[in-house]
Amino acid sequence: ADQPWRGVLEGIAMYDRALDDDEVSRTFRRYQGRLAKRTSPKQARVIVRPTACSHLPTPEEIAPYRKALAICDYNVLKVEGGSCKTQRIRVAHWAILDGKMLDLPQARRDWSLRMRIEPWEQHPELESVYVSTTLPDDFDVPLYYDMDRRL
Repeated sequence: ADQPWRGVLEGIAMYDRALDDDEVSRTFRRYQGRLAKRTSPKQARVIVRPTACSHLPTPEEIAPYRKALAICDYNVLKVEGGSCKTQRIRVAHWAILDGKMLDLPQARRDWSLRMRIEPWEQHPELESVYVSTTLPDDFDVPLYYDMDRRL
């Protein structure tokens, strides 16, 4: 297709030899055991009102990188599911993907939006991504990742 794949790759096993049925079964059971012990990520569904957003970088500003996140501030109006215990949150949104700028919610007081979020700490894969964080520091406001607009 002409869109990025948005699935999840759970695991890959590569061998340079043929496997017999017993080894395949043992490996599968061992891996299933690891999956059964895994905890589900904490996720919340919230209705929020944007209040501010970091500077939205351009592809030229982040070159040679081709993707970037921007942090936006929100007031939480309602928690529809999961847990979000604060009235203010910050959310990392994709601002640039594959060298192309994306639209982000702008800080307007007359509208709200619904989103699924997960705590930033659950996404160590994002540590190497360029993040625009030009909002004033506020370490009391938790940071989340926007799950509706993810890679």
